[in-house]
Amino acid sequence: MDLVLKPHLTGIVDDVSISMHMVMDIPGLKKGDPLIAINLMYEGVPSQPYTTANIRVTDDHGRRLPVYTEDSMLDVSIPRRTWFVGHDICDRVTFNFEAKPRKVDRHTKVATRSDLRYEGGGLQGSGSTLLPAPAFNQGQSRTWKMKLSWDLADTPTGTRAVWSFGEGPGPVVSYGTSIDLIDTIFSVGPLQSYPKPDVKLQTFAMYWIGDLPQNIAALQKDQEATFAAMSVFCNDPPSPANPYRIFVRNAAPASGYGGSSFTRSYMLEYDGRIDSIDEEDLVSLLTHEMAHNWLRMGKRVGASGDEAANDEGSWYTEGIMISA
Repeated sequence: MDLVLKPHLTGIVDDVSISMHMVMDIPGLKKGDPLIAINLMYEGVPSQPYTTANIRVTDDHGRRLPVYTEDSMLDVSIPRRTWFVGHDICDRVTFNFEAKPRKVDRHTKVATRSDLRYEGGGLQGSGSTLLPAPAFNQGQSRTWKMKLSWDLADTPTGTRAVWSFGEGPGPVVSYGTSIDLIDTIFSVGPLQSYPKPDVKLQTFAMYWIGDLPQNIAALQKDQEATFAAMSVFCNDPPSPANPYRIFVRNAAPASGYGGSSFTRSYMLEYDGRIDSIDEEDLVSLLTHEMAHNWLRMGKRVGASGDEAANDEGSWYTEGIMISA
């Protein structure tokens, strides 16, 4: 699976977006078989409003493939949109589509930190609301070779681009299921980081845009040490191919303080209250989100709201996290 992300960071907020070019090797599919799907809501957050009109599907020869969509309920609280093929196919299939940052204000409800947000000339978001995933049987369970690249032609000089599994224009290669792909974070813009970008073979890093609150900055080395200790305890040695990344975003103009865990990463969100947060509470939150990397108990990607709360084992993992 090849994925090329081309951010458009023009400085005009209404024109900011990410164009995406995704290529998959598709097995033999019959007319009416499911092709791709996306949950229209992810844990209380709306996904990109993709339709047959704004996702272009073509074959290996560049010919438009006929597809149609159907909406259904994956659970009582999870609307899902699935694309079906209009005729038999067995080929490499290309998908071209564009994502826009979510517009938020002070009335935006606090939810999981998965939506694409614009901040300080950059974008951050999770694949769970950005990327449709394979819906055909083999596509959901197979191990994909995922090759991700960034095209930074439409961004200012000095722009950095980061994925949970690697930094730079790429390509960055990782192996995993489609769930591993959509359960990761993408960040691009005038990113700052700990450690500095000239540190080679990084296995741990924190990224943010603008000025990082002092109480968060003071915990960078602590979080790096915590990650190292957890990796040893869980017998999961870090490496450049098995890294861990923390992404920090300012919720303004919305409000929000908290974190959301993803594969080999988490997103920390803060608002104007951050300076009043007790250090012990902040350390507890950051450690809680990091520990979820190992104590996920097979959580289903796409589980949201009541479904996530009712997942077998969620009471146990959250209990472990709270007691941690």
